[in-house]
Amino acid sequence: MFRRAAYLMFALFHFDEKYIRQCCEFGKWIAEYQYRSYVNLTYAEQKDERKKWQDKKAPTTQATQEDFNKKMFEQMPNIFTKEDVFNYRLSHQYPHDCYSQTIITRWKKAGLITQLQDKSWKKQDLS
Repeated sequence: MFRRAAYLMFALFHFDEKYIRQCCEFGKWIAEYQYRSYVNLTYAEQKDERKKWQDKKAPTTQATQEDFNKKMFEQMPNIFTKEDVFNYRLSHQYPHDCYSQTIITRWKKAGLITQLQDKSWKKQDLS
């Protein structure tokens, strides 16, 4: 439960209103679920309740990170450097700026970019 609360706080500071709303709904559900589980619901009833809420899950850390990285990739110029990625993350107050190289490596493995000789990268034409 602590981890979910931490995700909620992270989303409140780093994402748009859509994610914030989803996270708040999820947080409300967690609070209601915890309350009900201590009051009257049997295990079977709790299981049914979980099934109802499977479609209303808040975005996971991985999903929100993938969305952030997708937006970042779209906003990168056609030719960019590691410093451009670092500055984008810094300007959006995203923590862990030391992971810029990891993101570039993932984009490279996915075939989205190719490395140029001057320590810069070029977006692939995906059309």
